[in-house]
Amino acid sequence: LLENELLLVWKIQTESSIVVELRAGGGCLMLYNLGYSYSEYETPKINKIFPNAAVGIGAQTFLTNHFFIDTSWNMSLVFMDDSSFFMLQPSVSAGWHL
Repeated sequence: LLENELLLVWKIQTESSIVVELRAGGGCLMLYNLGYSYSEYETPKINKIFPNAAVGIGAQTFLTNHFFIDTSWNMSLVFMDDSSFFMLQPSVSAGWHL
């Protein structure tokens, strides 16, 4: 399972030094050699690429001049052949900006 997305990002600087990011875009979800094996049965392997649409929001704040904390929520809707697949991806990260 591999997901690729190209997002357009709009950054908003608040008065309290928090940067808010709004994201929108699209991409694809790739299933490579996906299958299940049971003791007496094995499903056929799936190798397919499906398009998706994605939106998200994030916030970033600097605690010092270089150290920051970022939190974000991204939502992807994958369009499959006979159904759709919704993913919600929360994340929290910290980093050092030079």
